[in-house]
Parts: sequence; structure tokens; C-alpha cells
Amino acid sequence: MLSLNLIPLVRLLLPLAVGIIFGFHYSNSSLYNASVTVFFFVLLAIIYFTQSFIIKYSRQWIFGFLIHLFLFAAGYSLTTKSLCTLTNEELEIISASKQKNTLVLATIIDCPEQRKNSVKVIAAVSDVYIKGKWTSFNKKALLYIADSNVNDTVKFGDKLLLKTKLTIIPGATNPGEFDYKKYLFFHGIPIQAYVAKAKYVVVDTNCGNKLYLWANTWRDKLVSILKASGLSEQDLAVASALIIGERTQLDATLMQAYSASGAMHILSVSGLHVGIVFLVINNLLLFLNRFKWGIIVKTVLLIAFLWFYALLTGLSPSVLRAATMFSFIVLGQALNRKANIYNTLAASAILLLLINPALIMDVGFQLSYLAVLGIVFLYPKFYELWLPNNSLLDKMWSLLCVSLAAQLATLPLTFYYFHQFPTYFLITNLIVIPLSSGIIYLGIITLMLTWVPTLFQWFGLMLNKSVQWLNLSVIKIESLPGSIIDQVYINEIQLVLLFLLLLFIILYFVHIKVNYLFFSFLTVFIFIIVVAHKNYEKAIAQKFIVFSIHKSSAYMFKCGTKGIFIADSSFMANKSSQKFHTESYRKQLGIDDEVLITIDNERENNANVKKVYTDNFYCRSNFIQANKKRILLINNRNAGMLKKLISDNMILDYIILSGNVNIKLKALMRYFRVGRIIIDSSNSIRKSNLWMNEAKELKLRCFSVKTQGALEFEL
Repeated sequence: MLSLNLIPLVRLLLPLAVGIIFGFHYSNSSLYNASVTVFFFVLLAIIYFTQSFIIKYSRQWIFGFLIHLFLFAAGYSLTTKSLCTLTNEELEIISASKQKNTLVLATIIDCPEQRKNSVKVIAAVSDVYIKGKWTSFNKKALLYIADSNVNDTVKFGDKLLLKTKLTIIPGATNPGEFDYKKYLFFHGIPIQAYVAKAKYVVVDTNCGNKLYLWANTWRDKLVSILKASGLSEQDLAVASALIIGERTQLDATLMQAYSASGAMHILSVSGLHVGIVFLVINNLLLFLNRFKWGIIVKTVLLIAFLWFYALLTGLSPSVLRAATMFSFIVLGQALNRKANIYNTLAASAILLLLINPALIMDVGFQLSYLAVLGIVFLYPKFYELWLPNNSLLDKMWSLLCVSLAAQLATLPLTFYYFHQFPTYFLITNLIVIPLSSGIIYLGIITLMLTWVPTLFQWFGLMLNKSVQWLNLSVIKIESLPGSIIDQVYINEIQLVLLFLLLLFIILYFVHIKVNYLFFSFLTVFIFIIVVAHKNYEKAIAQKFIVFSIHKSSAYMFKCGTKGIFIADSSFMANKSSQKFHTESYRKQLGIDDEVLITIDNERENNANVKKVYTDNFYCRSNFIQANKKRILLINNRNAGMLKKLISDNMILDYIILSGNVNIKLKALMRYFRVGRIIIDSSNSIRKSNLWMNEAKELKLRCFSVKTQGALEFEL
């Protein structure tokens, strides 16, 4: 068993990582944090140089404890300093720009991405024109340029003069919804803006970081070369993703097939890709070993090529990890030092986190390190279980062991983040890893043979066929019955329990100690209790949710395992919007039988006919009773019919106002006694504010979903 004494960098990584995570969740004054770090640094220095104190073995634990405390404080301080929080002055600038469109200077710092009705770009906002003068504003922003085409509008490095409104990126407004604000916050992007087609002009080109511009130019050239080799549009997108990390042109349907089959990892440039590039360049530079200073030159060139490739592919967390690790390995070989792989892994993580602490919150970073850790530790254990005599069987068995090790190590996070598991991942990896490796080699050769037209076309044809086989294999596997286990939702407690179970099982097979087997069974028992408790709560839950969907009405009634989802026709028809805003939570609720009702169609029902959907739910026109709660939906289609349908002083629990209905709350109160008024998200902000102010004057309980987010309560 590996001793912790042999992996000191792993021990140093842990307190640094904990400090960074703590800093993201409990940030405070950066000045205070910095002073704490300096204090512990000075204290360590004093203790270190006071040999009379450190020489005593019994007191060395104090020194070790202070080192860990120092690293924790350093991680906490680095995080606080790196947070992209907005100052009061910046908030005032954003507030002023919201009142009226203002001039903004921004430089595009990433490749533009084509959306349905716009082009999405990430830009560095340098200045904002406020109160008759230009004010410095150094923040990243997400820009949506409306009615544009990515091929004929803006490009990487363009400096734009915009007339727009800057807004703070809104957080998740519905339960279970992906928090895009949090995701962008960890990437240093706190604001966004929507730019009309005629409201911007390119004032300069090739601005920003010259190294990134150079890499982007090369990326575009390489994509053009691959396109010239005869690749079709879809095959070109896959080849570009595999070889140079260009994923903006990938088709959503094809990406879903790769995800469901367990092959999504090959479309993200990672250690496999960097390793192949390393092998190719290393073999090309072998001749340098013959010369006196050849090793040094080779080392410099290898590291330079590795980081050029990392830069070319977009510096994703997995690429950063692989490039850093290979750089350490190359340096170790040049110095004739054989490093422990765990120390190398920890050293790369420490270096990357010191440069960018936010990486620790990146899913790609977490999965990348866990996968490598699983391969390094578990692969030898699996491989030793069977030693085939046949070389082909040996390679297949080795590949299966690598796939199984990586999948097991990342399984808890896969469930936690993606809520699914590809059942045929072993079969998939047996096919796609050799194919994708061959495609990378063919792609590199094709790119190098542009000056030999005949060979270029031959290798381009082989590349094209290989990509087609890869896509066909993935689609076939994805189409197999039971190819994916989905709707797996686990919380943080279950995530920790799964990791503990994995750890105890590994420790048992390494040490063969009954204690670890006991702890494994205990963890399983606790996990079963947690799952049973969750399922019981779902089975008895009676809930009502008013979702927050821009310009739409959407409600959910949950009665045990039955559910009624009500929405307007536009939202019902928009499957992508449903998937983003409501689908995840509707699945988490544990509903076995869901009824869909389109509000627009309810007007066709006879007002005197009761329409029953479950034992605890029925509606009559726009009147709804759910588990003894009485609810009235008021919109422009039924507002004029209220006098015919109601009696004076009707008692209601909730009234939901939608569609900017032309009605006053004071008028409603003539007919109803209501517990709470809910303003749904189909109303405008102006209308919502008018009703909120009127409710305040009338001393009515009122909730605006438009401005306050989704409303959820027990029935």
C-alpha cells in the first residue's frame, strides 16, 4: 500500500483545496484573508529557523499542522481575491446603463458561437460611457448579438463599440434548474448584454492577448485544412473536436448520441489527445539525443509543443492537467529524476489552482483528475486479475481495465452532475478509443501533408472514412435497448456515501481486512436508508409549483406519485425550454403518472362541466381544486366571464394572474376573499410592479414570480 510519506504533495494539496472550496462558499474581506496568510507564513519561517524548537521530534506535528493551516488560509485568500464580485461603483454603472442604452467598449476574447437567432460571444468590457465620460469597467461579459450570422459578423479579437444595456446575469429561478449564473461566476463572467443588429460597430481588429489571437488564427487555419481534405460538415465537426478541440460546430443530436453511448469524453481534448501529440513530437525529436545539448533542446521543444497544443485546443481543465503533468514528466526525464505519479498529479493540481482557484469548481477539472487517479490506482489491480497470452487479447483487456478504472472513479460525480450512466461504456470504449486514436494520428499526418496534394487527399479520405465509422459506431450503440440509465438524481449526502463505499471496497481488496468490508456494508445500509427516506417523502408529497418562465405560464400540481403539469401552448411546444427550466425538477419529484394540460385549450371546455384528473385534483373552467386548496387562474380569456362563474365573497386560497390581464386587484376583492395573489411570469415587469404596489396599498399577500422566482408550497 502506498504510504502518505511518499506523496507529500498530495498531503499539501488537500488543505489548499479545502481552503479554496471554503473560500467560494464563505468569502469575506480579502484584506483580512491576506493578513492571515502572511501571519502564518511568518510564523512558519520563525519556527523553521528556530532549530532548537524544530529539532524535537515530539513537536514536529505542530510544524506540520501550521503548514496545513497556512495552505488552507492561502487557498482561502486566493479564492477571495479571484472572485469576480462587482464593486459598488460597478453596480452603479450597471444600474445607470439599465435606465437607458449606453455606449460600451468590449473586445471579443473567445470564439463566437452561432445560436438560433443570435451570435453568442464572451467579451472583455474595458470602458462604459456614463454621465458624459468614459469610465473604466474591467469585467468579462456575455454578449448576444441578435439576428446575426457567425460567418459574416464578429470574430475573435474584434473590438466593438456597442449601444446596449448591461445587466447582472440572473440566477436559477426554478427548483432543479441549472444555475447558469453560478457556472459563469466560476468562469469570471458576472454580466451580460443583448445587442441589436444595428447597435454595434467593429472599431478595431486583432485586439487583446496576442498569444490567444495567434492560437485562434492557427486553429482556424487547421480547420480550413481539414475541411479541404474532403470532410463533410458533420464529420468535420467531429474531426475538429477530436484533433484541435473545436466543438462549436457539433450537432446537438450527435452529441447526445456520444453522451448516451459513453463516448462523450473523446470529444473533449484530454490526456489521450495530449499523450498522442507528445508521442508524435517525442519520436520526431529523437535524433536530438545524439547531440551534446540535445536533451535540453528536446525538453524545451517538447514542452513548447505541448503548451502550444494546449493553447490551440482552448486550455480546457483536462488539457491543462495533461499538459502540466507531461511537462513535469519531461523535466524529470531531462534531470534523470523518476517522480512518483501521485506527486506529479498533485503538483499539477497545486500549480493550476494557484493560478486559477476557480478550476476546482469546474466539472471537467474534477472528472479529469478523478479519472487519472482511478486509472493510476485501479488499473494495475484490474489488469493483474488476468494475464492473457495473446497480444490482441492483452491489448483489449488492458483497454477494458483502463475504461473500468476511469468509469468507477468518476461514477459518483457522473450521477451527481449528469444523472445518467451509459450501460455499454465498455463496448463503446473498445471501439471508440482505438478509432479516435487512429483519427488523431491520421489528422496530424493529414495536416502535415498539405504540401503534398496526392498524399493529402489519400490521408484525408482515410480520415473521412474513420470519422464516419466512429459516428456510425456511436449511433448504433446509442440505439441499443437500455443503452442508458437516466433520471438518477443523488444529493450531496448520497454523493459522499458513494465515494466512501468506493473507498472502502478498494481498501478491502488491497488489504483484505474485514473492517473495511464491514464499513462497506454499513455505507450501503446508510445509503439504502437515505434513498428509502427520499422515496417515502416523494410518495407522500403534495406540492404546488408556479414556475418562472419568461413570457409563459407554467404550473405543477403533485399529488403523491401523480402529477398535473399545466402550461400555455407556446411553452408546451417549446421542448428545449421545458428541458432547461422544468424537466429536471419534474423528474426529481418521482412522478409515475403525469397529465399535461394546455391552458389555452381549457377555454373550449363547458364552464359547467367538472373535469377530473386525479382523486385530489379537478378543474372547472379556470377554477382548480387541488387537495382542498382552491385556486383561480385569471387571464384575458376568462376575465370577462368572472361575474357569470362566481358568487359574491367566494373563498379562494390563491388567485393566479397571467397574460397581463386587464384587471384591478381592488375589483377582484369585491368578489373574492383570497389568501394570496400570485403574479406569474407571463406578465410584464411593469404590470407585475403595478399589482405589487396595489397589493401593498390594499394590504394583500402578493407574490411576483416574475421578479422573485418560482413559488413552491405544500398543498
